[in-house]
Amino acid sequence: MTPASSDVPDREASNPRMEDVVHELRVSNQQLRQRSSELDTHNQQLQRALLGISANRDLFRHAFEVAPTGYLVLDAAGKILETNASAAGLLGLPREACVGRMLAAFVSNADQTGFAEHLRAVLGSAPRLRHSIDVRLRKVGPTGVQVRLSSFAAAQGTTLKRCLVSITDLTELCRLQESEARFSQIADHVEDVYYQTDDSGRIVYLSSAYEHVWRRDQLRAKGERWFHAVHADDLAQVEEARRLLLKGDPFDEDYRIIRPDGEIRWVRDRAFLLDQPNQQIVGVARDITDDRDLEEELRQSQKLEALGTLASGVAHDFGNLLQGVMGCLNIALSETTPLERSRDYTRQALMAVRGGANLVGQLMKFGRKDTVRPRAISIDAVIQSSAKLLQRLLGDHIELRITSEAPGGMILADPVQLEQILMNLTANARDAMPGGGRLLIKTEAIVVSSDPSAPEQPLIRLEVQDVGCGMDRETQKRVFEPFFTTKAAGKGTGLGLSAVRAVTRDLGGQVRLESELGQGTSFIFHFPAVSASPLLPPPGLAEAHFAGRALLVEDDWRVRMSVRQYLEELGFEVVEAGDAVEALSRAKGAIVLLVTDVVLPEVSGPKIRDMLKAQYPDLKALYISAHPAPYLMEHGLLKKSDMILQKPFELHDLAFRLNEICTPAGQSRSEPEAVRQMH
Repeated sequence: MTPASSDVPDREASNPRMEDVVHELRVSNQQLRQRSSELDTHNQQLQRALLGISANRDLFRHAFEVAPTGYLVLDAAGKILETNASAAGLLGLPREACVGRMLAAFVSNADQTGFAEHLRAVLGSAPRLRHSIDVRLRKVGPTGVQVRLSSFAAAQGTTLKRCLVSITDLTELCRLQESEARFSQIADHVEDVYYQTDDSGRIVYLSSAYEHVWRRDQLRAKGERWFHAVHADDLAQVEEARRLLLKGDPFDEDYRIIRPDGEIRWVRDRAFLLDQPNQQIVGVARDITDDRDLEEELRQSQKLEALGTLASGVAHDFGNLLQGVMGCLNIALSETTPLERSRDYTRQALMAVRGGANLVGQLMKFGRKDTVRPRAISIDAVIQSSAKLLQRLLGDHIELRITSEAPGGMILADPVQLEQILMNLTANARDAMPGGGRLLIKTEAIVVSSDPSAPEQPLIRLEVQDVGCGMDRETQKRVFEPFFTTKAAGKGTGLGLSAVRAVTRDLGGQVRLESELGQGTSFIFHFPAVSASPLLPPPGLAEAHFAGRALLVEDDWRVRMSVRQYLEELGFEVVEAGDAVEALSRAKGAIVLLVTDVVLPEVSGPKIRDMLKAQYPDLKALYISAHPAPYLMEHGLLKKSDMILQKPFELHDLAFRLNEICTPAGQSRSEPEAVRQMH
């Protein structure tokens, strides 16, 4: 029994140690399970990362395959390791056939050296440092294909390098450059100026013709405003036209430019929007100075042609006028005519003479080549004063109807300009109505606004409408072109409507055509209205009284007699002469005024003035002539500074003119600008 009882403590002593071991085993097992869970989590994350990498690799592989740009992978020797479809297409072989070949085998002979240097530079530089070169590849076809190689090195491992290359097809770029070169070559050999401006109106491109037309340096002009050399009087016109161009309206303007030496040239500028959002403008400008001179000469011949048409009608009018004058004067001189009736008949004769003088003045103004003198004029008054001439031009088989609905309407123009428009349109209307008809001339005062934010602009609307044969669409498109005519050869110059448009533009106006075959034609004009009143002579000049001695030289005794009477009524003491010899012999005492005809036998009026200079250095001179002033100036008989009075004239006309050069008795010297502009 004793041995059995001694074993019990030993077993009890070993139990705690077993429990410790079991506990440690349980803890270790838990740690293992936790570690296993972490490893499972990490494994799942790694699998997901591998799946992402695989997906990205597939994505990049797909992008590589379908990219429109060609991509190549080369080894250090330049052998193709990999290529996409675009690169294979540029190389001209299937992808499988490209792999393993040297890229240099595809490069043209002319570019071999450059390509070899390019490859050495890439492989010898730091990774990802890009190098580019343009080469021509050997490809099926006569010329191959021009490409740009952009390459950089990529390290693989510690020593091995690969070269990544992108290939860009330059074919379209080369074609564009060739096209640009051809355009530049063409532009450099034509007389027209091709130009391009940016959104601020500054020059981006100029052809070489700019130097010939503008006489300015082509390169220095880039960056300047296109309108920098435009004449100040035309600048507002072209700036407004450019503003409308940016809104989509056509730009077709004639304007003046000033060369560095001060010479003025006319150009015709046609432009359009190249890029609406960026407001870039492309245009063509041509020097039309010589064309305008030629057109002016032909328009002058057209005026003379119109005067020839008027000749028989004018002769008819003058026959009636002279008959009236002769009859009135014969009755007035009759011994059986009472004094009061004799005065009435004399007044009627004087009125007839005034009418004849006005008719001659109109014919001379219309037919002469003269510089226009714009001023505020009544458009209705000009039309009414031209009515008799227009009716004569139309003939008796066509009715002229004038409707004036612009009372007091004024425009800035020379009456001759408006008369030229009316004469040209009347001649066209006559030809369009050979069997008779009606010509309507209508005026109207209107107010328009081209922009909601802009103030309203008063305009004078002029419409000239016939009931003739009308025009088709093709004719309407070309009707304002110089030298275009539908008349038979020798029947017209084709400048009538071209002149109408040119004069309208000079007046700051616009003209529009409306026509239908068989329905007649209407020309509709819009001229800027002005608020100025028509220039009138200052009151009281006819009653002005002068003092001093005047020398009158005139070879026609009737004219000399009447002018002497006028001068004496104005207060002068008059010494008269019929020629230069008589004038020099009678020039005695203090002479303050010389009134002389211009064209005299042997010695002209201006030469008489020169002969008297030494004796009378302050002598004032007034020249009287039946010739128009432009004619006398063109022939060197007068200077611009000379004062001339056109025959026939009356007492108040002479008083107006003398007031410009002489001081009336008892008055201080004044400068009646209104009188100066009237004559």
